[in-house]
Amino acid sequence: MTASARNRYYLSALLAAGLLSAFSFQFFSLFGQAPDWWTQQGVIDPAATPDDYAAANIGQLKHIATQAAAEMNARLPGGAGEDINALVTSWQQPPAEGVTRDDYAAVNLGQLKAVAKLFYDRLAAAGYGGPPLADGQPYPWPSDASGADTYALANIGQLKHVFSFSIPSEPPGFVDTDGNGIDDNWELAHFGHIGIDPTADPDGDGLSNLAEYLADTSPQVAAHVVSPISINLILYSP
Repeated sequence: MTASARNRYYLSALLAAGLLSAFSFQFFSLFGQAPDWWTQQGVIDPAATPDDYAAANIGQLKHIATQAAAEMNARLPGGAGEDINALVTSWQQPPAEGVTRDDYAAVNLGQLKAVAKLFYDRLAAAGYGGPPLADGQPYPWPSDASGADTYALANIGQLKHVFSFSIPSEPPGFVDTDGNGIDDNWELAHFGHIGIDPTADPDGDGLSNLAEYLADTSPQVAAHVVSPISINLILYSP
């Protein structure tokens, strides 16, 4: 099977609509509740056969996380944030010397939670607390101080569940009086006035004012390269 064929296979298996396992996660029906960004980012294959009880693998986790980051960068003021973007960038780079990647290895609940936590922390900073979160719940899984489920294998339904959040386009308090796509408060903080040109690049670093705003970087200071962070995605056996 070619790499592209494998990718299509895993894409189809990953996000077909259906029912998910309740193991360690609240029961959740995806019928009619899949977020719009799954379609917008090409995550869903409507013709695929549901198989939510099948084991999820690391490549599938990386795929849906990458698409979620892309949607955040496109819609969420401030974008996905440094930690998420650095993680996705690290996946796209060659592995370090002596490191072997195996995207077909099964992913466990600890690994799934470690990656998903970054997204829920970013959404919380943007004021999001909607589904699949329960009221007052920071993450869509029960608190387990013992870590008993860390090494249990995750299935596709659980993967879909934790990435079924919506991505808001405007945070609480967002005001864009001049309609340039940039929060007035950000313009005032960095320029002292609103009405700036979103395509201008005053610091000459190749990033427009709009890009600087979405990346939460300063439009007055040239951007620097952020070293990728890493999350251990090695499969552990109990």
